[in-house]
Amino acid sequence: PYSVNLRSLDRTDNIEAWQVSEGFFDFIGVSPLLGRTLEATDFGIGRPAVAVLDHGFWQSRFGGASSVVGQSITLDGVPVTIVGVMPREVALPEPTNLWLPWLVDSAQKENRFA
Repeated sequence: PYSVNLRSLDRTDNIEAWQVSEGFFDFIGVSPLLGRTLEATDFGIGRPAVAVLDHGFWQSRFGGASSVVGQSITLDGVPVTIVGVMPREVALPEPTNLWLPWLVDSAQKENRFA
């Protein structure tokens, strides 16, 4: 887990995020409420940055709008596309605001979103 800065037009908030490995969502066996979870191609170096939102965060920050999938948010100054929203009962590995691909290449150690 780590904190990221979510910037919007009128404010910047520090939120909790989890970087998860490929297959994480398959392992927990829960389908997204909206959109999709992280796919194998999301873990490639140089791929566009994507995120899956926690249900509570989706409700509080985006008003539960189904149009959130495909929208771009800015995390630590990097544009990140929202690809999915998880159902209410998912709070793994612990409560979080969103999940991101864990990129383990050495080039990624300095920049989470290269």
